[in-house]
Amino acid sequence: MGGDLDPTRGMYWSWQSGYINFKLEGYYTVCPSRDHFFQLHLGGYLAPFSSAQRIRLDAAEGSEIQLDLAPLLNGVRWEEKYSIMSPSAAAQRLSEILSQSFSAHAQ
Repeated sequence: MGGDLDPTRGMYWSWQSGYINFKLEGYYTVCPSRDHFFQLHLGGYLAPFSSAQRIRLDAAEGSEIQLDLAPLLNGVRWEEKYSIMSPSAAAQRLSEILSQSFSAHAQ
């Protein structure tokens, strides 16, 4: 519980006893919330909502790792859920989408 994962850095749910694996917050015009603000805190390690994903990339030395957020943002069911703050089926589904959104590119 130290370094970047120190609970004081906001990446730990003390009431859920687990880490937030990915956090994205911002403003998106398609979000129906007040001021179009959304919060996606994806995590959870217990069944049935385990969100941990294994990501494997073939990357040569010096490759750039990229994350395309479009699949994640397109995968959010904005009319239903634009604030995810605990382990859930939605967090698990978005974590699966997110895991497929990484790529490696030689420079």
